[in-house]
Amino acid sequence: MAGARVQALSGDDPTVLGRYRLIRRLASGGMGRIYLAVGDARGGGGQDAGELVAVKTLLAEGEVSEVDRRRFAREVSLAQRVDSAYTARVRDADPDAERPAQRRRWSRSTGKASSTAT
Repeated sequence: MAGARVQALSGDDPTVLGRYRLIRRLASGGMGRIYLAVGDARGGGGQDAGELVAVKTLLAEGEVSEVDRRRFAREVSLAQRVDSAYTARVRDADPDAERPAQRRRWSRSTGKASSTAT
């Protein structure tokens, strides 16, 4: 992801995923997009209200295929096992949602989640 640029959301980007309000697009790749988002108290964010996270979701027009859903669920499972000071931790994930997503903690100082959430 060298040279990745933070971009404004475009017309085909969602503005809300779960209890997070999307504020910028961090990256886009072959399997998904990664957004910078903030926990939204109005959406039931509760303790997550105001917390910045990186949200990765699958790129899919229409329904997400079972193959892509299984691949994404496996990625989430593997990412949840990583315990490293150099990798953003998975905050939560929902690979079974209509639009599967995983959320990782965002470090304002390093932007680590944008490079590790792929």
